[in-house]
Amino acid sequence: MARFIKHISLIKNKVPGTIEFIGKKKVEKVDINLFDFNATEFHEKEIELDHISDSFLSDNFVSWINISGLHDINILEKVATTFDLHPLLMEDVANTHGTSKFEVYENHVFFSIKMIGYDEQKREFSSEQLSIVLGENYIITFQERPGDFFDGVRDRIRKNVGRIRKMKSDYLCYTLINTILHNYIDASEKLGKEIDDLEEQIMQSTNRDLLRKINDFKVEIIYLKRHFRPVKENLMIFSKSENKIIRYEVKHFYKDLFDISALAVDAIENYNTLLSEMLNIYNTMVSLRLNDIIKFLTIFSTIFIPLTFIAGIYGTNFKYFPELDYQYAYPIFWMVLIIIAIGMIFYFKRKKWL
Repeated sequence: MARFIKHISLIKNKVPGTIEFIGKKKVEKVDINLFDFNATEFHEKEIELDHISDSFLSDNFVSWINISGLHDINILEKVATTFDLHPLLMEDVANTHGTSKFEVYENHVFFSIKMIGYDEQKREFSSEQLSIVLGENYIITFQERPGDFFDGVRDRIRKNVGRIRKMKSDYLCYTLINTILHNYIDASEKLGKEIDDLEEQIMQSTNRDLLRKINDFKVEIIYLKRHFRPVKENLMIFSKSENKIIRYEVKHFYKDLFDISALAVDAIENYNTLLSEMLNIYNTMVSLRLNDIIKFLTIFSTIFIPLTFIAGIYGTNFKYFPELDYQYAYPIFWMVLIIIAIGMIFYFKRKKWL
């Protein structure tokens, strides 16, 4: 539950528009990287806080400023002052536990989205917030920590592959969001593979570990739905919004983003339905198995009830008992009882009733 609700007390006591970092510090030093490019030229460098206002070479370039680390309020305030960003926008940037958001301002567009990671050992998803400020010839991205999510995009810029160097900042924003959404698809496929393997196990066994796995997967689906659904809703608004930043010829690409997000949400919904059906199958298998056990024990009891009844009446009323005169009759009697008990336990375990 800690992954779903965090720092509520800090959020509810905040003054609106106050830049205050809410989250876990994931890097020691904040890095600011700059990509300046156009169709023929490209520049890449690290810049200092004092030089962030000098990051633009000219209006003929697209500038991508990537800030890794959100805990330094001084840097966030400097960025807000330099680019005239609204305090509420910067508040959303510093709050890493917020959901996806889309807002249109006079000179820029703001979009926040969660990047999804997967720990294969823990079989658990994690998220990292990415905030994007899109201007006419620049884009600013705020990440919680450096990562390899956008290495492919950076390589395309360096090597001038595709149309990315020939387009403006709105297309670069599309490319970044598209990369994250395809990561959503990958996360859904990883979860689906785990669920498919679990389905085969349920048909072969009904141990309690499978029930725990089903519940664990349901928790992960809730976690993904919490992040996927707002992205889908905001992308629908994003693709239909009227603003001067996103050009007409690029809007078609943003409509494609909505389709990808819808595909990811539908996949998660389908897996959630599949898990519910698997839980029903599990309960049915347990019931059938219990019926088999009860059937066996009923037959076993039915056979021995008349024998026990007869033995109870006549078993101790005979004059001659050959066993009474045998020296080892008593220990043999106990040995037979122990062997029967152990044999039944072994049989029940072999049948996986215990």
